[in-house]
Amino acid sequence: MQRRIPLPTSLALLALILCTLAWRAHAAEPLPVAGRVDFIVGDVRFVDDARRTRTPVKGDTLLATETVVTGRSGEIHLDMEDGGYLAVRSNSSVRVKEFRAKGDAGDRSVLQLLVGSLRAFTGWIPRLSPKSYRIETLTATIGVRGTDHEPYFIPVGSDVGIPGTYDRVNEGSIFIETPEGTVDVVDRDRAGFAPFGKSSKPTLLDRVPNFFKGSINEKLLDGRHQKVLDQLEEKLNLRRSAPRPDSVPGTDAAGGSAIGVPDIPLPIVPPPILPGGGGGGVPGLPSTGIGATAVEPLPAAPPAPPAPPIADKPSASTPPPARPRDGRAVAGPRGIPETGQPSAKPQDDSAPKDRATQLQEQRLKELRDRETRYEIERERKLLRDLGRESDAEERAVKRNRERR
Repeated sequence: MQRRIPLPTSLALLALILCTLAWRAHAAEPLPVAGRVDFIVGDVRFVDDARRTRTPVKGDTLLATETVVTGRSGEIHLDMEDGGYLAVRSNSSVRVKEFRAKGDAGDRSVLQLLVGSLRAFTGWIPRLSPKSYRIETLTATIGVRGTDHEPYFIPVGSDVGIPGTYDRVNEGSIFIETPEGTVDVVDRDRAGFAPFGKSSKPTLLDRVPNFFKGSINEKLLDGRHQKVLDQLEEKLNLRRSAPRPDSVPGTDAAGGSAIGVPDIPLPIVPPPILPGGGGGGVPGLPSTGIGATAVEPLPAAPPAPPAPPIADKPSASTPPPARPRDGRAVAGPRGIPETGQPSAKPQDDSAPKDRATQLQEQRLKELRDRETRYEIERERKLLRDLGRESDAEERAVKRNRERR
């Protein structure tokens, strides 16, 4: 006789397996790559959201949600995954809040400038979707329209300049936005400023502040904007034509996927029914018969050898036969009176309870004895200390009398 699994049940089990596989694949999904180290000097650290720190070297990758922290002499230049270029200067901290670079309108780049300055040569993200690229600070949000610019954030208490968000434009244009207003256009060789304060609006400065001096490695950035523009179309076409494995949701060949959003959901499709009742199962997993309408019966086991006769034992549901003992019949199980026989005397359960109570009382007594001993020892120590203090006072008084 064959055992059959209902089709709805098999489909539900298959859906559960596929969802589990998708969850495991997504849980193990690596963070998207935001950029690769092209130049590094001095003290530079990458810090993830778990506060783990690593020291990068040339060729290492900067991942989404990581923070770049540079020391007094530190500086790092990064080739960004969207074809752009980023230079983080000394005494700065920049966090990659979001990053996605697949070559379509869903790409995003959100950087948080926590302190210090950077120089950014934008890639294809603001060209494909201008609203998807921004740099955030404590006082403002900076958007671009394809540019070479230098955001600078000065915190309160710094002696560099007036606290707030600055941005100098070398090529192209930017805008600075705050809850109080917006500077729509900051053109080439101009700078915008968003100060601290609830009633302060961003403004266009009359001149570029003096602290925009660049670094000793600024020559490495000469001609970088034109180089980015020359290679941008080629890199974008390569990214669009790169193969993307669809077997694992949320990943692509470039590693530039959005965090928390699987790209391609796994379809829930029942497996094919194989002849003979075997199930197709899930590719890559051992066949379990899930999804089949019938399961082949197991081969019959060989007959077991006859067991030796065993004396019948009394069942728990039936009273044992009465046996004569000293001329009297033995009563059946407790609680089941027998006709014509006296009821069995109920078993006394007080003995185990008494033993448990005795053990508990003994433990409580031991605890009380320990507490008592502790209190006694503490009192003795206190008395000894008081005695020593009294003796010391008496000796001091005696010495004073002798001196007098």
